[in-house]
Amino acid sequence: MIDTFPRQPPEKDTGNREYKRQLYLKNNRTFPQKATQMLYRIYEGNGVALYLLGIEDNGEIGHVSKKNIIETIECLKEISKIIEAEIKSVRMYELGNNGTCVASVKVYKNL
Repeated sequence: MIDTFPRQPPEKDTGNREYKRQLYLKNNRTFPQKATQMLYRIYEGNGVALYLLGIEDNGEIGHVSKKNIIETIECLKEISKIIEAEIKSVRMYELGNNGTCVASVKVYKNL
């Protein structure tokens, strides 16, 4: 457990970094759109996209629970299957004692 996580700069429309506060498995009808977005980030990163979960678009911590971060990771796994990408790295960070969690996920695809 760590007490702080570095504040991130606001999300940019270009580059391989994508912020997601939270994704829900029940919203899987949006997964094709999210897969297109993932593929764009992968192309921007020459085969690698970095997802920061539990982070708002403005770079601030989104105060998301560990349970919801795990669900978001499961969503990313399903989304990555659509474009035949692979998740190779997941790091979770529990912040303080209030149950807030963030994670970094690296998604790879051979281009």
